[in-house]
Amino acid sequence: MPEKPEKNGVTKEFQEFMSVPGETPPRKLSERVRTEIANRLYPSLALVLAKVTLIYAVTGILVLLVCPQFGLTLAADHGILHI
Repeated sequence: MPEKPEKNGVTKEFQEFMSVPGETPPRKLSERVRTEIANRLYPSLALVLAKVTLIYAVTGILVLLVCPQFGLTLAADHGILHI
């Protein structure tokens, strides 16, 4: 198992890293990344409404399959509710 580097070694390595001149990415790449991030952070209203509608539909069907009052239950016997 490798040993932990000394605090002094980490500080020296960080100072070397910071002394290297930075390079800026191409402008098109930066804009494309920002656009992708913005699209994921702020989805369209239609996409959000479609997802919410799908969630409501699936949960509604599951409730109807469990609730015997609507006649769509998976169990043939109503059990305690049949009393």
